[in-house]
Formats: sequence, C-alpha cells, structure tokens
Amino acid sequence: MVLELSAYDYRFHKKPSDAAAVSLCRHLISLRDLAISAPLERGMQFMLNLQFPPQNRHPAARQVPSTLTADRFQSATVTLQLDTALQSGCDRFSQVWTATAVGVPETCLVMKIIQPSLCLLPDPSNIHWREAYYNPLDLAHNEAWVYRKLAHRQGLSIPYFFGIFDIVTPSGEAAWVLVLEFIQGPTIHNVAKSMSTDTVHDFCTLGLNAVRDLALSGWTLRDMSGRYDRSLRHSARCSTSNVGTSRNGGREAIL
Repeated sequence: MVLELSAYDYRFHKKPSDAAAVSLCRHLISLRDLAISAPLERGMQFMLNLQFPPQNRHPAARQVPSTLTADRFQSATVTLQLDTALQSGCDRFSQVWTATAVGVPETCLVMKIIQPSLCLLPDPSNIHWREAYYNPLDLAHNEAWVYRKLAHRQGLSIPYFFGIFDIVTPSGEAAWVLVLEFIQGPTIHNVAKSMSTDTVHDFCTLGLNAVRDLALSGWTLRDMSGRYDRSLRHSARCSTSNVGTSRNGGREAIL
C-alpha cells in the first residue's frame, strides 16, 4: 500500500502508439477475463493507512466523520469493508463502492477503485479509441492530485479526501483506490428516474454552484465557449466537472 507517487504532478494523458496499444489491449483483455471471474464483492476488506483531512473551517462545511478523527491522528490504519456497489462493470473509469470501517459500522465512505482491465481499453479496432482511452495510473493519480490542490473546497463543493492507495483485487490485478467522504443526496440515476422538474432543477443548481465556487476561487473553465458560459451565469444547467490543470500552467476545471 502506498500513497501518491513521489513528486507526482498533473499529467496530460499520453496515448500509446497503435502497435503498443494492440499488445496492451490483448494483455488487458486477459486480465479482464480474470477480473470478471473473480469480481469485487460485498464484504471484501482492504487495510489502508487513511490520511485524515483537517476539518474545513467554512461555516457551511460538512463535518469530517467524527469516528475517523476522534483520536486526532493525521493518519491511521483502517480496515474498510465493501458494502454497496454504486458503479461497476466493464468499460468504466472506475468501480465505485460504499464502504464501512470495520468495528465502526456507522462510518460510511466511498472507495473509487481504478482497475485497469475494467477501464476503457486501448482497442485500435475502435477508430475513436484515442479519444476514449486514459492511462489508468494517470487517471487515478491526476484525480488525487486535484483533491490535494482543492483542499480548501473539501467538505464544501467536493468530498473530503482520505488518500490514494495501491491495492490488489481478488483476481490478483494491481489497482488504485481513492477513499472519499460519502455524501448522501440525489444522484444522476435518481434524477433520471424521477424526471421531476423540481428535482432536476435542484440537482442542476448544485452542480452550477459548484462550478461557480471553483471559478471564484481562481479556477477557469476549459472547453466551454462563451455561449455556454453566459448560459451558466443566467440559468441552472446540469454539469459534471472534473478538475485539472492547463498546459500553460493555469488552473482550470474541465467540464
């Protein structure tokens, strides 16, 4: 189990050549067969040295789970047990589970597991593979880097972050896991099922406010034309944001 790579900085994803992609894709397909036959399941446990984030002092901030800060340690080894799958299956960026700390059943966290063979594959037979494929290592560590950089937003517009770790999945495959605060609330799936105008409006307003908070704290928006920027100023549009850094050194939220 290790934390982020030493001296890791945000990296733009480098795509392998077509020849290298063919070999990598074959290797990942063989690992995928094993992953499907030995999947993550409820009750599986992982021992991780969680890094406890400080309480955000903003008056509107959520509380860091008290059961994880009672002894006021900066870190501690905690056994997390998988509970409910929020996102699973092939061709996804991550496998997402809720998890409880063994011995502390009232604590609920999120384990976001990046298992390379279950991510989108670099399949040259798909003419769009270069746009779709992301190196799983960079996918995991870029996200961890962003959480570190946005520590002042943890507990407000983004979850509290408890670290990134190397793990070994049941199939024997090396993977990475990000441990995050679980935030109770509406999901995209809930909104899609309800199709209530009020629910959709409230959900989109939350996303809009998060984007505005990032902009006000000095982050800019990439891949958003002036037309959409004006729309965001005047109406609640449903958005999902990932946050990264620009090529020229500036900070930007990627929508």
